[in-house]
Amino acid sequence: MDGIAKALVLAVRYIDQQSNLHAEDDDVNALEEIATALAVASTTEQDAFARMATSLGFPELVEQLGLDSPR
Repeated sequence: MDGIAKALVLAVRYIDQQSNLHAEDDDVNALEEIATALAVASTTEQDAFARMATSLGFPELVEQLGLDSPR
């Protein structure tokens, strides 16, 4: 599960950076879809994402996507 969480964190970070630079609608839509998927993910999956985001140095993604801090 950590491999999937890492890939997801890196994808969100990349899209988030692109959105800041280009304000592309497709990027924003992708982030919204990811946030929606994470909102209905299991607690275990949400925790894996939060832990990975924090360990990769992007703790702000946890809050931006409406998740709890890693447990």
